[in-house]
Amino acid sequence: MGRVNVRYEKSALMLAAGSICHGKTKQLYYTYTMKTYYIAVPGGTPQGPFGEDVIKQGVANGTYPADALVFTEGMTEWEPLSKHIAVATPQVPGVPGVPAMPQVPAGGCTEYNFGQAITSCFKRYAKFEGRASRSEYWWFFLFYGVGTNIPLIGLIIMLAGLVPMIAVAWRRMHDINKSGWYSLIPIYSLVLAAQESEGPNQYGSAPAAPEK
Repeated sequence: MGRVNVRYEKSALMLAAGSICHGKTKQLYYTYTMKTYYIAVPGGTPQGPFGEDVIKQGVANGTYPADALVFTEGMTEWEPLSKHIAVATPQVPGVPGVPAMPQVPAGGCTEYNFGQAITSCFKRYAKFEGRASRSEYWWFFLFYGVGTNIPLIGLIIMLAGLVPMIAVAWRRMHDINKSGWYSLIPIYSLVLAAQESEGPNQYGSAPAAPEK
């Protein structure tokens, strides 16, 4: 009888040990296969890698904006967070199902008029970093194209505006998440420059508003 009890207890211990080991193996398997992402916060450096739950919690508590970009294995470029991870849409307090009004960027509207575009491009004379909005680029493009054909002062405008024209075209490519080298491709660069930009990307946050 004593032998039976010893054998039974030994079997029970082996079964319990097997269950514990199986549980650990299962936990390690899930940890190993969990997909992680790097996340880019506008104006900051990429962070991570984080699991989906951590990123969702970060969006919920305001650490990460819902329009942030993410990157993970198998991707060739940064893509919108919402494309890969489902995040809750902020709701209007007290009104279930009604999305909150979008927040106006601190910089205000990024649409430039003719004078603002010229001023901005000459102030950032040879700045190739950052982004340029569509209106800033096309107003300066018009100024440069027309100005270089004006008698007497055309040559002055051509020489003075050459570097700013190249620089704003370079930043315009950045605004649509393309390398600045695309601005050197004839015709195709103009097609790209006509595209609208979408939120923050690898070249930074949205273009700054024009100075008043």
